Parts: sequence; C-alpha cells; structure tokens
Amino acid sequence: MARLSAELLRRSGGHPILQETAPLDLPVRILQFGTGVLLRGLPAYFVETANRQGIFNGRIAAVKSTRTGDISALQAQDNLYTLMVRGWQNAKPVAEDFLCTAMQTIMPAATHWQHILKRAANPDTQIVISNTTEAGLQYLPEKLVPKIAATSFPGKLLQCLWHRFDCCGRARAPGMIILPTELVSDNGYLLHGFLLTLARHNDMPGSFISWIEKKVVCCNTLVDRIVPGRVNEVAQQELSEHYGYEDQHALLCEPYALWAIEGDAGIAEQVSFAHCHSGIRISPDISMDRELKLRVLNGTHSFLCGKAMAVGFETVYEAFQEPSFQAFARNLIFEEILPSLPAIIGAGTKNQFAEDVLDRFANPHIAHAWRSIAAQYPAKVVTRLIPLLKAYRRQRGYPPPIMTACLCDAMQFILDDRNFPTDAQTTSILEAIRSDFPEPERRLAALQTKAEIWGEDLSPWLQR
Repeated sequence: MARLSAELLRRSGGHPILQETAPLDLPVRILQFGTGVLLRGLPAYFVETANRQGIFNGRIAAVKSTRTGDISALQAQDNLYTLMVRGWQNAKPVAEDFLCTAMQTIMPAATHWQHILKRAANPDTQIVISNTTEAGLQYLPEKLVPKIAATSFPGKLLQCLWHRFDCCGRARAPGMIILPTELVSDNGYLLHGFLLTLARHNDMPGSFISWIEKKVVCCNTLVDRIVPGRVNEVAQQELSEHYGYEDQHALLCEPYALWAIEGDAGIAEQVSFAHCHSGIRISPDISMDRELKLRVLNGTHSFLCGKAMAVGFETVYEAFQEPSFQAFARNLIFEEILPSLPAIIGAGTKNQFAEDVLDRFANPHIAHAWRSIAAQYPAKVVTRLIPLLKAYRRQRGYPPPIMTACLCDAMQFILDDRNFPTDAQTTSILEAIRSDFPEPERRLAALQTKAEIWGEDLSPWLQR
C-alpha cells in the first residue's frame, strides 16, 4: 500500500480525501518552534482550514529544537498526516478525518540553524508560533554566539529576530507577530520581556531593542484541544483500508478546538487564518476565555478527581458513563461553578462552554486518567479551586455544598492513599496527621488547616 506523500497527492488518485487538501506550493509564512502533537492538531489544523478556503495561503516551517524524538518517519511522508477527529459535539457523535498539508518542512536546530535564520529573514515569514512547553518558556541569561543556535527558546527566537533585523534594512525591517501557545498566563507579555532582557544582556544595539519594542508583537494566547497523539494500530489499519494509503503519523484529536489570541483589529487582519474557524477568537482581552477554561474545565476535573478515584474510576470517560456521577458533575458546574464566575461573562457564554465541557468529558476516544488530573493537587487547589470557593461564599454567605464535598473527598483520598504522589514536605505533613489523629474526621479537619500545603487555612471557607 502506498505511503502518504506529496507525490500521492499530486497523482490525485484514490479517495477524495487526497483531493480536498490545500495546494502544496504555497509559500512559508509561519516559522514554528515545536513539532509536537498539539501544534499539529490545533494551529496546523486552522492553517490548513484557512488555506482550503483561500484565506491565508501560507505554510509552516517547523523548528525542532530538541535532539530527542525521531522525525524521519514524518519527513518521509513529506510532513503530511491525517487528523482523526473523534468525540461528541452538541450531544452528537463526531467522526471526521482531515488530511493536513500545512507543515512544509521540519528543520532540526542542531543541523539546520542557518536555514532557520534564512527563513526568519524572509519577508514572507510574518508569524512565529511556539509550543516549547512551560519549561521552554523560561529566561536563561546566556551569551549568544553568532551562527550557533542558542540553548533556550527565547534565545533562539532573539537570534532569528536579529537576523531578520540585520538582513532586511535594520529599522526598516518588517516586524513579526509572535503567538506563543505555552500554557502560561500572559505568555506573550512574558516572552516579549524575555526578548528585551536577553537583548540587553547581550549588549545588542539600541536600534534593535527599539525595533523589538515597536515592531515585534507578542500576543497572549490560550489554546485548548485534547490531542492524545498517534492513533493505535487498529485505527491505523482502518484508516489504510478506508483511504488506500498508509499513514504512520495519523493523530487523534477531539472535536473541540479553541485558540484565543489577545490583539486588536490590526492583529486580526495580519493573522488572517483566524477568520477560517469559529474556534479562533481575537479580542483585546482573553482573560475571560482563560477564566472559563481554568474554572469550568480544569476546575471541574480537580473538584471531581477525589470522588472518582475513591469510587474506583480510572478515566474521566469511565466515570461519565455512570449516570449518577454525570448528574453530580452537572450539578457542580451549573449550580456552583458557573454562578461563582465573574458576572461580566454572559450566561449564554458560560452555559455553552459548560455543555461543551460535558461533551468532552463523555468522549470515549480520550483516556484521561484521574490520577494524572490529581498530580500536583495542592497547587491546583490554590490556583483553580480556592477562588471559586471564596467567590461562592462571598455571594451566598455559606460554603458551596458540592464544592466542599468534592474537596473533602479529595483530601480524604490523599490521607487514605499512602501512594498518592506528593512532594516531600506534603508527605511529611500527611504522615504527621495520620500519626496524631487516628479518627478520620479529625484527620480531615487537621489537613484543612495546613497553610503549608494550601497556602492558607482552608477551614474557615469550608465550614459553616
């Protein structure tokens, strides 16, 4: 059976899916740092969609910064792959396949650094996208060396910007729009600050620093789509039999897709692929998008994990096949979480997002483990849950009964399960509580007071 490739598309044989793609001869307009599944399942999906509509008309040149991971098999497919969209949307099953041609090339930084710099200097390249994980979006005070790729992502990006500045008329050089997708609050502001600080650390010219300040726009963004990775062998075989080609890099993703970008009308005009899909939203303030995701999606996960694990459910999907658990989750969201969100978020927006979340939880194709959700639980309580507890109590004058029960369930599970993964300090505190308080009720009450774990004594917020 033929392998998926550019030549296979040019022959336009076989299934219509091979004839529905965007043209392969479009110029590179995006330089992308990262080659992971999220970038292939979200930004590349939107770019491909826009190209098919004749809106953006540009492809992606991806930079592989790390030495780990083999990209040769994907390159052998000319960086083409199938997205298998599976799940639920508006309470209806979705099963769609989407052949993505958005990625033109992958360039390892270790061996193709001069090619990467050349791409950055090309005026056609107008946008940079990144997903280097939270660990990659960090400042490293390194001294940059000409012709050698920097160690950090901000360092590599700064080198690319300098090459563009130096090759394209310095102060007259066209600017760039940077869209970091790392899951860090205010990721654009953070990255822009790193670039300026590193430029000063390297004694780079004031004219270059001024160019970054005026012409390099780093937008805050928020991405949300579950892309578990490559499909299993059974799904690959089904795909091959249906479409008549072999694809070793087919990806599974859920139907839901969100890319919120903070920017004005000028940004919306330049990031033209944003007009192809309702899942891309450009607005002057994306804080409400972040609030919805953090509280309704992530918050619901974190509230429910203790109850789910205590019952014995291993995955979110498994739990949501139980009608009573599903009803409990719906009550948590609609009776307590949504009323605790800022009033500026309209009821229609809240309700639609909540229904989307419940659809996503019921997706049989996504195996999201509760133990993974419970990882680093104390930090998640602080960032996701405590603000909701406080907002509800301030509004009503008493603690939210469902939220309180969920948090107590999680705390009890942590106390009962000695294998629960925690840091050394938390483990020591838990052992002391178990030793000092044999009664479950007193153990739970003691754990609620531990500001060393939760950042404050939670008992006043949990008790009437």
